[in-house]
Amino acid sequence: MSLVVPTGDGRTQLVHVSDGSSVVQISSPVAQVREVTAEQVLRATEGKLLGVQMVGAMYLVASIVVLEGMSEEELQRPLWFLAWTADEMEQQLVLGDKY
Repeated sequence: MSLVVPTGDGRTQLVHVSDGSSVVQISSPVAQVREVTAEQVLRATEGKLLGVQMVGAMYLVASIVVLEGMSEEELQRPLWFLAWTADEMEQQLVLGDKY
């Protein structure tokens, strides 16, 4: 499932939610590989509780959420956190709102 999440000031962030049987992966693009280096992306994630993936020509930030015993409201927290964090990183890395 893909969602467009409003992050404020007219900005939005594309977020993908992939279902595994007992977990979901939440991911969001932050830059194209040709726009930034892997080191820049990794440095932008310092101190943040999420991972980085390179999928095709895109860098994405990602998180895994265990669903067991989790309510819908509880799932919204990591989804919003990831969306806002990805939007912040996108602003920092590519100075725009492309994703």
